[in-house]
Amino acid sequence: MDAWSSSFVQSNLELWAKVLDARDILCLPARTIVFSQGDVAKHVYVVQRGQIALSVPSPTGSEKVLMYAGVGCIVGEQALLDGAGYSYQAMTLEESCFYRIPAQIFRHYLSSNTDVSMTFIFNLLNKDQSLMAHIADLSFNSAKHRLVKELLFCAETYGKKRDDGILIKRAFSQEDLGKRILASRVTVNKLIKELERQSLLHREGRRLVLDDVEKLAAILDHCGL
Repeated sequence: MDAWSSSFVQSNLELWAKVLDARDILCLPARTIVFSQGDVAKHVYVVQRGQIALSVPSPTGSEKVLMYAGVGCIVGEQALLDGAGYSYQAMTLEESCFYRIPAQIFRHYLSSNTDVSMTFIFNLLNKDQSLMAHIADLSFNSAKHRLVKELLFCAETYGKKRDDGILIKRAFSQEDLGKRILASRVTVNKLIKELERQSLLHREGRRLVLDDVEKLAAILDHCGL
């Protein structure tokens, strides 16, 4: 994981081979809720392709993103506890597919197959590491630092090199970026304008072009920005 990557967790899908069943694949379009916080947890999901946002909604309707799940990441592990509800909401960021595994079957594999058990443990450790890094980022880094970090991550993930910089091919609203870095839309708008004035990025319709990736990355080396 690069120094400026987002809270993104993925794994080698082949490690799950013994528990995956191609007959039970769920495919959903972008911005579709897979399950909501509090839903009775009956299935465990392993991401086959796509990206998923794991978040916690507030009573007022706002949303705080915990992390992003990519290929090979397990989500909905709360189903392994009898009668438990999902502790977060899972929503697709793009068209995504999942292996949907009934909790009882997954528990059987965990108790009878060492490879599956070790893959499960390492996946949970990766998610824990991502959460700890996310908490540290929120605790010690400014909104500007977090925004630049997220923009560099998006450039690596969705970027297209051009003569004038790197175009982030995916369009993110300021509200979307705010959710990703836990900042208000107003704050994101202010910071993007500041970076525009510094000739570090510019807008192209609803998409952003990073004009100088090296200078943006240098921002991450300075504290208190």
